Amino acid sequence: MNNVTRSMRNWLAPLGLAFFVSACSDVHEVHYAEGETGELQFQIAYMPTGPNQTEVRMRERARGLVEYLERQLSTSYEGSEIVRVNQWHSTEAMVLTRDLEDFVLAGLEANILTEGGLDLFSTTGAANVGAMQKPLVQIENHQLKKSTPDVQLEFDGLLSGFVADRLVILMSQMGIDHYQITVNGQRRSRRFPGANQTDAPEATDVAVRKYALGYAAGNDEFDVYVLGKTALQTSAIAQWLATMTVPEALITADRLDLGINIHSHENGTVKRYNSKAFP
Repeated sequence: MNNVTRSMRNWLAPLGLAFFVSACSDVHEVHYAEGETGELQFQIAYMPTGPNQTEVRMRERARGLVEYLERQLSTSYEGSEIVRVNQWHSTEAMVLTRDLEDFVLAGLEANILTEGGLDLFSTTGAANVGAMQKPLVQIENHQLKKSTPDVQLEFDGLLSGFVADRLVILMSQMGIDHYQITVNGQRRSRRFPGANQTDAPEATDVAVRKYALGYAAGNDEFDVYVLGKTALQTSAIAQWLATMTVPEALITADRLDLGINIHSHENGTVKRYNSKAFP
């Protein structure tokens, strides 16, 4: 078993998932590619549709995309596009690149989905920025406007999910229909072969499904898994729910019709809690 397969099994284990890949499919059907750039680690399991979709080429293409997005959208890089936005101390319109525009739009949507519960914005004039307040950032005609010059975007926690979603686009461009992508614990999957337990976030009909699975840890006391359509959204929701207690998270999930699974570490054992919308 190679390191990628082993790491994938270890990731799936807390969910009670059984990941079955035969020796034959491991060689001839399911291929693996993994890599690391900066603070992002990615793992891709896929079923190639052509002879040129080797593990080496997949790793190179995926790593190039991940590295590019991280350097453009992480505040860890001084010259990144997101840093350029934060250094734009003006309420005049600022033209955005396509990737930055998509990232900011996704972040604004995540802010609404989490009811302003994540600290995605900061200003020197407002201690708490919620989704119900006047938007601090607006985008129109591919341009960004700040309501006040000192608005800062704190989107680093959304980057892993966004990169996972972007890797899905890469799969589509390569004509790959069966894949499972994980970036720092945030997952996208489509028609990936496997078998698992029906009470886990990925049901037994996973081979004909596509989904996103977001993950966040809540103060080392419980783990939150959220099912949804995009990795950025599920990641944001998982991070938000992880700031609550288990009962609060379940009540919130049921109120918003969210499919979540919580693993709570209680008295040396792990107890599982599902929301009503959990499959």
